[in-house]
Amino acid sequence: MAAAASGRPLHLLDKDVWMVWILEVLFQAPIANHLVFKGDSSLSKAYKIIRRFSEDVDLTYDIRALAPDMVGGDAEPLPPNRSREKRWTKEIRTRLPLWINDQIVSRIRRALSEQRLSARLSTDNEKVFIEYEPLAKGSGYTRPAVMLEFGARSTGEPCEMRPIYCDAADHLPGVVFPSANARVMCPERTFWEKATAIHVFCAQGEFRGGDRFARHWHDITRLDRAGVVETAIANL
Repeated sequence: MAAAASGRPLHLLDKDVWMVWILEVLFQAPIANHLVFKGDSSLSKAYKIIRRFSEDVDLTYDIRALAPDMVGGDAEPLPPNRSREKRWTKEIRTRLPLWINDQIVSRIRRALSEQRLSARLSTDNEKVFIEYEPLAKGSGYTRPAVMLEFGARSTGEPCEMRPIYCDAADHLPGVVFPSANARVMCPERTFWEKATAIHVFCAQGEFRGGDRFARHWHDITRLDRAGVVETAIANL
């Protein structure tokens, strides 16, 4: 019923429920004060700017919380030179996986146990994979797994609180779905991140095809239609 009404196949609605459940778990935790939901999924789930189903969840943990000894009390911590930048990057690459295992993996594993849900967790440096038992078989392109990719090289600002709901919720009002109230990166900053990525691709002088790169162009046009590009440029 929800698949027919939403126009999305069941295996994607299933994955979407897991994505929202994970966000609910993370943004109910004390770490949520320094965590920001960003990227393609945030444009879809928090702002409805894009309709493309983004499979991964991008999150930023405030560098001021992870490495206060490095950045000091700066409101907008930026490395003053290239040497310091390399030192910060190296240190974050060491600290972030440790923080992920201590704060993220343990928290999700505990929530799975408490709610008697079955999923397998694994990590790869700054990524966390949650593999679940799917309700329906997909096309093979979409795996029954949610990938969380963390960063901690910025503050994640500007951001704001936004409600996050499951795509199936509107079509099944009698069913209780997970939901989250998340700190989300404002779309104006997401525009600048994507515009910067496009600039880098073009400056390299080499065409890069495939969904991984084409999605930035797609999202820029959607951000423009939503009026975000104009407001972003007006507020450098």
